[in-house]
Amino acid sequence: MTARNGRTEARAELEERIVRKLGSFRSRDEIVKYVCEATGMRWNEAALYVKAIEEQQHPRLVWRRKSILLFLGMVTGLGGLAIAGAVAAATLNGMMFLFIDLPIPYLGNAVYFGFGVVVAGGGLAGCWRLLTQDE
Repeated sequence: MTARNGRTEARAELEERIVRKLGSFRSRDEIVKYVCEATGMRWNEAALYVKAIEEQQHPRLVWRRKSILLFLGMVTGLGGLAIAGAVAAATLNGMMFLFIDLPIPYLGNAVYFGFGVVVAGGGLAGCWRLLTQDE
């Protein structure tokens, strides 16, 4: 292996780490600092290098970011459905939940059921938006 080939492999590894960090929503300054420490580049040069990699790897970064957000949206949606389902089952069994100690029968059940529906709707709407947007 020649020195040039070793530098090429090191650059490819550095680029892969930068893509992983960009894909996981790390701050750009943190990534630029990492590049400066790893390569000895000056800040402005490293910032341009990170920006160039971001532009070059844009489709890959979008896919990584979308997959993380899609996972979070699905978990949120399913959590909301679980809350709404648990409250509905408890209500059908005759259980009453209190809401701010107000003496209105089943008010807590309605509020918590509504909360579950809103959370589920928000999570699933976010997933739908991610899947239908262009980019």
